[in-house]
Amino acid sequence: MSLAESIAHWSEHQVADLPLDITAEQSLASMELRNATYPGLLELMPIDQPGKVVLDFGCGPGHDVVGFLLSGAKYVYAYDVSPKARAMTLARVQAHGFENCTVGMIPAAMDYDHIHCAGVLHHIPEPHETLKLMRALLKPDGEIRLMVYSSESDFYLNVAEGVPSVFARMADGDAPITVAWTQEEVVALARLADLEAEYLGGYMHQGEEKGPGLSSCWRLT
Repeated sequence: MSLAESIAHWSEHQVADLPLDITAEQSLASMELRNATYPGLLELMPIDQPGKVVLDFGCGPGHDVVGFLLSGAKYVYAYDVSPKARAMTLARVQAHGFENCTVGMIPAAMDYDHIHCAGVLHHIPEPHETLKLMRALLKPDGEIRLMVYSSESDFYLNVAEGVPSVFARMADGDAPITVAWTQEEVVALARLADLEAEYLGGYMHQGEEKGPGLSSCWRLT
């Protein structure tokens, strides 16, 4: 499957469908619901980045963008290939009255303190190339926080019976590209981009009863 097919799919499908006339109160409620749905998420993929310049790479409907801004980030750049995602994120930023945020394409010349990439890399055909791009945008002392699907999770091994096509269908329906990786495979992907990967743990998805969780979280430097 091609990147173009993946972009076309995610331009129509998002993890939330929020109104473009959303209020700040509705935005906060949506973010809080997402966070409650995934216990442990914010410990592994922290949105508390005060004073930092942040890139949310694949921002989706903007839950984490709002979180970064509320937590005092100096500036947040929100990027997503989906026009629908960008429109929802921009509506939320405007509803809260934030001015220290740009929603759209990646400003290539920017050096970021923190790059956040949650649930994106496993939908891309050449993930190591995307990691190379993120590394090029990162400050020397910055970090990338990455969430990808784990093929070592109970969900993958038992619910999806360890079958990649079954897992892909259960996890993301008819998405053109959905993969899950072992810890060893993530480390290898990171090294292709001249990055070191530190496994932080996996948080549980709704319905998972035992770990490691389906979402594998990493610190890349």
